[in-house]
Amino acid sequence: MSKSNEWTEWHLTPNGWIPGSEKLDHTRVITKEPPVDRVYSFEYREEVPYNTMNITSTTIYGDETSQEVQELLEKFPKPYHFS
Repeated sequence: MSKSNEWTEWHLTPNGWIPGSEKLDHTRVITKEPPVDRVYSFEYREEVPYNTMNITSTTIYGDETSQEVQELLEKFPKPYHFS
């Protein structure tokens, strides 16, 4: 079992990013319905299985390469940046 396993869903809308469902350590999953005007969503996850942190970003809705999403990402960068 991991020492830590937290995640948050993020939804990109024409007005910017909106946090969605999330799971923090030692809490229940907090479920939120995605906004109806979302064009892209991803899950940001931080997991510490032993002594190192694994950070992942997984697309869960939409196409990050579409022109509409690219234009919105230029205006509203992702809330987390990956190296």
